[in-house]
Amino acid sequence: MVQQHMGVWLTRLRGPGGFAGPILLHANLAGGAAAPLFITLAGVGVAFSEATPRPPASASWFKRGVYLLLVAYGLNLVTPRWFTAASFYVLHLIACFWLLVPVLRRLPTAALGAFALCVLGLGEAGQEYLSTPALLGNPRMGDASLPGGALRLALLEGHFPLFPWLAFALGGLCGGRLWLEDKRGAFVAAAAGALAGGSLLLLAARPLRLAGIRAGRFSFYPATPAFVLLLLGVSLSLVALALWAADRDSFPRATRWAALGRLSLTTLVVHVVLFRTIAPVFGLSNTLTPLASLAVIGFFLAALAGLAGFWQRTNYRLSLEWVLSRLSRDRAGPGTNDATPPPPSNSALPGPPEGCR
Repeated sequence: MVQQHMGVWLTRLRGPGGFAGPILLHANLAGGAAAPLFITLAGVGVAFSEATPRPPASASWFKRGVYLLLVAYGLNLVTPRWFTAASFYVLHLIACFWLLVPVLRRLPTAALGAFALCVLGLGEAGQEYLSTPALLGNPRMGDASLPGGALRLALLEGHFPLFPWLAFALGGLCGGRLWLEDKRGAFVAAAAGALAGGSLLLLAARPLRLAGIRAGRFSFYPATPAFVLLLLGVSLSLVALALWAADRDSFPRATRWAALGRLSLTTLVVHVVLFRTIAPVFGLSNTLTPLASLAVIGFFLAALAGLAGFWQRTNYRLSLEWVLSRLSRDRAGPGTNDATPPPPSNSALPGPPEGCR
């Protein structure tokens, strides 16, 4: 996420860029999977949290959702070069997903999967109805003057509208449940099915376009069914690999990078404010060569990792995740106390059971 954003914001977008140009280009392309993975992990995190001996109460999910919405709209206000007050970004989406958890937790896994497909279809139908442009830029995705205003952006035409982006969170929730129920074959089948469905839509892109249907295009803004299915398949595959390795204790138990993973919400907010709001004031907007951009990105990530390792000693006190963990105390089981580290976070998500850490 950090690399993809900073690569776009810092790099001078002209000239070949030498040997570093292709490296940065391909790294940025791979970074396009960051948001889909971010949202899919939100679903997986809810599944693991719900499987704990004392899962969060509905009130806890509500408090988390409201808190994250406040952070999200606060970020809108301090990033006027990117967002408007009505912009609907990835934090807004995850916050709304958390607000829906008290209802979603009651649905069987099969129903959640069907709901995800409905979300996907409604997103496509809604964008067709609104004649959403084939390519959305920041001004349009933050434009609340169109009919429907901010609700239109939140539902269909923002950066990460509920339709169709909620399908990633629902897919992650289904996948997390299947893994915890030891239905590994079903998990793999779901990932493969998403990849196959997206691939079929891509192959049928031209016939679909001739029929006036845009579902087969591979587009991020706005997200299309082909894009969502393919990236959901990729995200679930990465989750499966990580959980498989964790089950075999293949990861180091304590590294600075693991500490950094517990600060992903704080990292998101800090890097956006630093490099999208403050840096342009000093002329650091699309001014660096690809090599210089890679150097700045590497230094910033290393600094974040070092800070996270140091911050870990104080239980990440006063971080955005630390505040969120205060809102999650009703999930604490016997023997837990304030010295327990906050949940590892893709947006401070509840962590997996002890055997999967």
